[in-house]
Amino acid sequence: MRPTTASPSSKRWERIDGVAIGLIAFLTLVHTVLALRLPLAPDETYYWDWSRSLDWGYYDQGPVIALIIRASTMLLGTSEIGVRAGIIACSTATLWLIFRAARRLFGPRAGLAGVGLSGLTPMGVAGGFVATYDIPMALAWAWALWAASGLVVPDSGKAGESDRRDPLRWITIGVALGVGILSKYSMVLFVPCLFLWLVDSPEQRWRLRTYGPWLALGIALMVNLPNLGWQSQNDWPTFRHMFHLTDKGIDRTVLRRFGDFLGSQAGLMTPLLFLGMVAALADAWKRRRRDPRLAFACWLSAPVLLFFALQTLKSKVEANWAILGWIGAAVAYAGWVWGEGTGSSRRRQKYGATALAFAAVLTTLTAWPELRLAVGIRIPARWDQSRKMYGGRELAKACQSEMARMHEVSGCRPVLVSTTYDVTARLAFYAPGQPRTFCLFLGTRDNQYRYWNSRAGLRPGGCALIVERVVRDPINPPDYGSVFDRVETIDPPVAIRVPRLYTEPALEYRLYRAWGYHPH
Repeated sequence: MRPTTASPSSKRWERIDGVAIGLIAFLTLVHTVLALRLPLAPDETYYWDWSRSLDWGYYDQGPVIALIIRASTMLLGTSEIGVRAGIIACSTATLWLIFRAARRLFGPRAGLAGVGLSGLTPMGVAGGFVATYDIPMALAWAWALWAASGLVVPDSGKAGESDRRDPLRWITIGVALGVGILSKYSMVLFVPCLFLWLVDSPEQRWRLRTYGPWLALGIALMVNLPNLGWQSQNDWPTFRHMFHLTDKGIDRTVLRRFGDFLGSQAGLMTPLLFLGMVAALADAWKRRRRDPRLAFACWLSAPVLLFFALQTLKSKVEANWAILGWIGAAVAYAGWVWGEGTGSSRRRQKYGATALAFAAVLTTLTAWPELRLAVGIRIPARWDQSRKMYGGRELAKACQSEMARMHEVSGCRPVLVSTTYDVTARLAFYAPGQPRTFCLFLGTRDNQYRYWNSRAGLRPGGCALIVERVVRDPINPPDYGSVFDRVETIDPPVAIRVPRLYTEPALEYRLYRAWGYHPH
């Protein structure tokens, strides 16, 4: 079946385009309101700390998230909205590119649906304002997918043919791929996805004999050369970090890990949309010879989801790792249900509309916990991941008073210390003056503070205020006595309470006075 494009001249299509733009604007407003309402999550403060020390690479990933946060805080100041403003802009651009890609492939109604499918889910809303490196990577994937969709439905309107914009499309794919890899290395999965699509598509296979794909790969490599140089100079820390992550959860059974993965993905996308998208990808696979548009959307999503599903055979897979697969899946589902010439049925459209409405309701209840209380839904704090956002200011206040007391008693200026990167970063952002903080590596995983600890000012013989989040049944509690002469526990723990949401503390932190530092 030959792909078709919808004519933009119809007033009806113009109205649909206007609604899509309005929905993108509304979602951007929602992201901004949430960014203003909620404190920073610990990971956000970690990436903000990256932005204070710009470099070509970091222990965990590449430098793009640090550059974005640095730019936005220079414009808006070091505040929650300052840290998140660049990410909100990335999310808006991602929705716009998904709209353009779905519209090009399947028509205006599918373009509008693509925005809803991508933006009205818990993944879409959280990804719209929480400052992590997944978001610029998702933008790069959507950018590359939009550029590659022009190979399916070119300006000439004839599938599989080259047109005058092909060189620009390959250049765009290369730049997007390079920037995406600099955001997070998972972006490299775009390469096998695109390659498999080209190999599997008889009308596209000839492109592998042209310079286009290889030009894109060359550009992506050139964009990443500075980061690769940094990696080589620092013993390839990000690659070692990724291999370490593949050992997580090995104490659980394969069935448990696979079930956790499916449950996390259904939670991010909401159950009805999850099932609908999986069904769309399965049908697109069966019909890929008859409809190249569905084949393209399938190949640019299904391999990613399958890759991480297979990863559960070896280790635990975090919920956010597979988000790239849902970008193409949203385009595929939009085309499968609302696209022109895809043979959609009324029954399929009713299910899709119901799934979207259900997703919007669940997402609203997730983003605004107060609405859950209004309808009588109260969940334990330990079940709510958003609880980790609360308490930065309260913790900093408790630490400030204790540090002043230690200084008054001993004359020693204590350094803020933790054994985990997230608490170390939270202290750095919320403590008065945003000091350099110190991470003790006592049985916890490596992180960027390995390179920065010398800046915190903790010298042999010095004192510190140790801050740790209270966790149930810690496997290997830190041995502070191995690096300090004397350690005193401060009672009671600092309890972070959000009474309007939880009956029990959202988080608890234990503080320790530590004297006489002696490094290993």
